[in-house]
Amino acid sequence: MEKTYRVTGAIATAKKLLAALVFHLALIAAVSYSAERAPDPYEARVLAVMSAIQSTDLERARELSAAFIHDYPTSRIGAVLLGDAYTGSSSPLAEVAARFNAENSEQIQDFRQELVTRARAVEIMPKAGQTPAAIVDMGDASYVMLGDMENSRLYVYQNVGGTPELVAHYYMAIGSSGAGKQVEGDLRTPIGVYQITHFIADKELPDLYGSGAFPVDYPNVFDKGLKRTGYGIWLHGTPSDRYSRVPYASEGCFVVSNRDFEDIAQYIEPDAHTPVVLSDHVEWVSRPDLTASKDSFMEALKAWELAWESLNVERYAQQYNANKFKFSSTAFSQWIAGRGRVMRSAEFIRLDVSVKGLYAYPGEEDTMLVVFEQVFESDTYQDVSQKQMYWQRDTTGQWRVIYEGDV
Repeated sequence: MEKTYRVTGAIATAKKLLAALVFHLALIAAVSYSAERAPDPYEARVLAVMSAIQSTDLERARELSAAFIHDYPTSRIGAVLLGDAYTGSSSPLAEVAARFNAENSEQIQDFRQELVTRARAVEIMPKAGQTPAAIVDMGDASYVMLGDMENSRLYVYQNVGGTPELVAHYYMAIGSSGAGKQVEGDLRTPIGVYQITHFIADKELPDLYGSGAFPVDYPNVFDKGLKRTGYGIWLHGTPSDRYSRVPYASEGCFVVSNRDFEDIAQYIEPDAHTPVVLSDHVEWVSRPDLTASKDSFMEALKAWELAWESLNVERYAQQYNANKFKFSSTAFSQWIAGRGRVMRSAEFIRLDVSVKGLYAYPGEEDTMLVVFEQVFESDTYQDVSQKQMYWQRDTTGQWRVIYEGDV
């Protein structure tokens, strides 16, 4: 009996599954040259079993699924595949699979959703020449993590001469209630741009977290400004009694297998606060379009810099959204009064701005986060500081600052 893995938008044909399998095998071959060790072939082997079942080559499916279970004994979806391959058979393995399915009947649909999600990876990959719209400029970051929560995928981008290049991607699970965290306890994974703060070794954690954890700095200043609450959002591994978790399973963290966690760790620099972009939906754009987006924003940033140097308070004030600044309708008056005093007391001001990261903020329309180093010099004061600014387009389409502060 042929099994069909079907949910809305899912891969349901052997042809597509075979294409996915070829894609995953090619990725493994390509990435293994640059990574410290070859990526885990787990997903490619899952797709191989699914392809055999879809092709009704059940003898081959049984061989592959049995070998898969042997190599990955804690895989729950392995048992589902085994059951599908042995449907209608009187083999002892069919009895084992049937017993597993009976004991986990309420979770079977979740396991099948994981299968479909893994198979769908080939359909959601960027085409040649495409790059994520959210990562406008990697700045000085060696790597950036990009989470596509709609498709349960975690991408790793490397900074190659200033250009983001995809070097690896992994299946991940997110909060059991989905994406878009608002309040503590809502079981959602946040949407936004964060930084890895540190590493927590597995020996310091309960088994739930698997091989370790990389906490991120949720809630950031943007979250706090919007009154979002909660804490303890981590990238972490999986309990020892299972290989992976179903797509919606955590209390808000984003979760990968222990083997994948150990692979991902080679790309993360906790001391350098590796950026993590968590998006509800990843938009792919061409490199020329991304460059145009960057150039347009950089004109606004340059205008802000020149306004500082002009010593013209009114010109400087026009760079800000007075009603939204620091998420308050009253904060700007105090801010601009302080800046005015600096300008009136100075004979000159010179700024040198070096961008360390530029991101189209996920989940927010026309919003940019820029992280930069600022060298400030006047006749009375000199300073070097690390700063972050959030910008939004106003109703006239102009970029205006809505938050400015030190990193």
